Amino acid sequence: MRTSTTVSIFLAVVLLATGSAFLLLDFHAGQSDTTLSSTVAANAIDNATTRSEAGLYLYSGDDELDRRLVVALAEQGIEATPVSTLEAQYDRPVLYVATNSVNYTYTPVAPRGGVSWEYGYAADGNATIARSLVESDSFVVVVRDTPPADADYRYYLHGELTNTDESSGVYSLPAYRNHLTIGAAESTATSLAEQFRLRA
Repeated sequence: MRTSTTVSIFLAVVLLATGSAFLLLDFHAGQSDTTLSSTVAANAIDNATTRSEAGLYLYSGDDELDRRLVVALAEQGIEATPVSTLEAQYDRPVLYVATNSVNYTYTPVAPRGGVSWEYGYAADGNATIARSLVESDSFVVVVRDTPPADADYRYYLHGELTNTDESSGVYSLPAYRNHLTIGAAESTATSLAEQFRLRA
């Protein structure tokens, strides 16, 4: 009887430890199939350039997403500097990113999920415009009668993106959440870089 009780306690401890590991630790060994759906609108006034060589300021309001975006943008040759608060105007381009929804059905061996988000890019550093591109229902840029000194940089982008993911293998919950965040960051960087190349 004592042996049976000891074995039961041991098994309970093992199950508890295993379950905790999948909920708390970051590990995975598997593969994923991620599908991207995206729409990007560009507005370039006169001969405005992307100003991509200047680097950019980045705001998402999410420290982890900021960190992933910095890495993903660097891989595309774009230097990004995160900011914790959004000012109205910057001396370099600004990228504003907003996550609309994150949803997933988690199991350790076959998690499924999706992320939808938007970004606004203003080459002239006008963060008010970058933010309004995401939060407004229409893509309208007001042009003053007298061009400003930075008129050559009046280039704006609005992107709407959705990643749909199906993974298999072994994923802890933190690992799968990170997987979704990294996917969103990489898709954003790729989208931005592609638009820059089109304008080059």
